[in-house]
Amino acid sequence: MYNKRTQLIILGLAQMAFSALGATGVKITANITQSKNKLPLHLFFEKTKVRLDSPAPNDPSQTYRIFYDAQTENLSYVDNKKKTFLTMPVAQMEILASLALKLQQRGKPAEAKAADVTFKDTGKTKKVSQWNCKVFEIHRERKKVGDLCAAPLKDVGLTKADILPMQKLSRALEPLVKVAPGNSSVPDYLWKKIEEMGLTLEANGIDPKSGETSTFLVSAIERPTLPADTFSIPPGYTPQALIK
Repeated sequence: MYNKRTQLIILGLAQMAFSALGATGVKITANITQSKNKLPLHLFFEKTKVRLDSPAPNDPSQTYRIFYDAQTENLSYVDNKKKTFLTMPVAQMEILASLALKLQQRGKPAEAKAADVTFKDTGKTKKVSQWNCKVFEIHRERKKVGDLCAAPLKDVGLTKADILPMQKLSRALEPLVKVAPGNSSVPDYLWKKIEEMGLTLEANGIDPKSGETSTFLVSAIERPTLPADTFSIPPGYTPQALIK
């Protein structure tokens, strides 16, 4: 099943101060297709902040929004349907994720450590949208579980500084990976190994738990002038307590 880790990382995953006229940032438009459902993703990041917009997997008419501030290390989840938001420090999230994992594993035999994912350069290239990229095979336990196509940052008009916020977000979300159900094989390859392989423009893989195939595809990378409220909680939204 499509899960929050995929939503947050494949990024779909990275990430400020603005003048009244806004600031120039980066916007990446992509789609994740799973179980014949095509879900659009919009990533915005600039300096230290990230925003991810996506429809809910079980209700495409409902959209959610995630904010991450690498400077304060706060993460916010915005529910547009209920017009509420929850904000917490990443450190607190790590503690809660650890507790949740212990509760999940209580009374169950210890699970084997997940095998590391490795990448094999096929020596092939292909074109994704308007970019040329190198094709890599994704392997786990010496078995091929997917493919991805990556291009050097300079070829897609980005720099290391541009993608630093998303890399920080990807690392910040790692504690949630262990407690998220149905973790995908290719949720965060967009940001992992980026300096070695480049920016992932296309990826596909098989969920190790559900057996479902997921596809990630970038359709646009832009440098727009972002409105001043791009990384702000919408007005009129109510803060939500983690525990009532």
